[in-house]
Amino acid sequence: MFRKLVSLTLAALFVSAVAFAGDGHDHGKAAAAMPDMDVMMKQMQNCMVCKNMAPHMAELMPAMKMERVALNNGFAMMTTISDPKLLATYHSTCDLMTDAGAKAMALSMEDSKTMLCDFCQGIYNFSHAGGNFSVGKTPTGDMMVFASDNPENKEKLVAMEKMCEMMAAN
Repeated sequence: MFRKLVSLTLAALFVSAVAFAGDGHDHGKAAAAMPDMDVMMKQMQNCMVCKNMAPHMAELMPAMKMERVALNNGFAMMTTISDPKLLATYHSTCDLMTDAGAKAMALSMEDSKTMLCDFCQGIYNFSHAGGNFSVGKTPTGDMMVFASDNPENKEKLVAMEKMCEMMAAN
């Protein structure tokens, strides 16, 4: 479960960086709602999980693409790295974040609020509320699934999906 949490976080944050960087197209409300890249990088550098990925953002951003798909009990995200030379960097960074994610999941709720970025805090909250996610490496990146059949998790699931939808709007 910890490996899944961290891999999901990594992919979502990579995609957010792609979306924040922009591609020259007007993405309407999603683009207007995106935070400043400097703010995002500061949060990543101060997050016990994302600080492992922050140094690779400039290199990986141009090669990242993310797709979000609605499911009957959640959503799936697939991250693709278009440059095969960068895949090892992507996967090794995921591994570092996996270790940090295991430690993050063991944090108290109070500590999670100061040691995690907004996105990782969302994943922490979703997971601690009983939400489930799965992840697996693919030949070109990875795939993640957020799911919950528990109606009590619906609000957290919807919040995570909205955040991921905004980040995948590239």
